[in-house]
Amino acid sequence: MKVIVTSFLLLCFALTNANSQKSVNSIAVQHAISLPLDRTNAFINNMSLRGIALDYRYHPTPETGIGVSSGWVAFFDRKMRDTHDVANGVLTVSGKQYRYLNSVPFLLAIDHYMHAERFLSRFIGLGIGTTYNRIDKKTGPYQTRLHAWQFTLAPEAGVRIGYDFSFSTYLSLRYTYNLETNALCDQSYLSVNIGIMHR
Repeated sequence: MKVIVTSFLLLCFALTNANSQKSVNSIAVQHAISLPLDRTNAFINNMSLRGIALDYRYHPTPETGIGVSSGWVAFFDRKMRDTHDVANGVLTVSGKQYRYLNSVPFLLAIDHYMHAERFLSRFIGLGIGTTYNRIDKKTGPYQTRLHAWQFTLAPEAGVRIGYDFSFSTYLSLRYTYNLETNALCDQSYLSVNIGIMHR
């Protein structure tokens, strides 16, 4: 996770320096609180407080932001008693079960700001890309793992509260939907992202 965050911030810093003479760039770092939905909720029904969202935007106009989004969300659940298939039906074990989902998106994103010059500016956005999802299930000494890269759509709506030209508070609601693959069923969750944007 540290590698992802460090690499993302270095990329954003390089892009910001490269474009600083041409237009305005922004970097946002947010804490992500996520709620699992649909099939994800069927596997893990606990809210996640462990998450981070990272965003870089290049602003050709004050109303438009084009860039990349990444981050990390970790879900966890514990079942007091469940059955675990550890050998394709040949062996099953029962007992206390721990379930994990780690989700790391890499998205191209575009945002549109309404009244971008105001202290309070609402925005809508869309991210398209891929997400690495890894599911782990542990029962006693037995563990199974499923993982896949899944095509991702992530619409978003939020508000930017600007204290001055450089720093703003950033609050958004983002729905992340990962399409089903041969290795993993579709995964989806709703995130509230709260953080700071620097321009």
